[in-house]
Amino acid sequence: MDKLARIYMYLSPAPLALGLGAKYYYAYLFRTGRIDGWGMFGVLKYEVAAYILSWALGATGIVLILIYLSRRKFHPLLLYGTAILAALPGILVLLGMPLF
Repeated sequence: MDKLARIYMYLSPAPLALGLGAKYYYAYLFRTGRIDGWGMFGVLKYEVAAYILSWALGATGIVLILIYLSRRKFHPLLLYGTAILAALPGILVLLGMPLF
């Protein structure tokens, strides 16, 4: 179980990295003239993937926290932070504030 939590902690920044990375990469392509304004719609598929990944990782974090709390062997404070970090893009979209 500790290996699973460690893997989860490494994956938790993935939605932010995917969404922001795609946004800045497409902005770079737009600034250099490699794509036009319509080409900027290509970033949407990466943003949607980032939000779906965010919801999936956020739900996984909640499950992991509940498992750790039921065992009471370990205080999952770091796991709380990574679950919030993973779920942040999805939470903001549900609140109507797109992050990317």
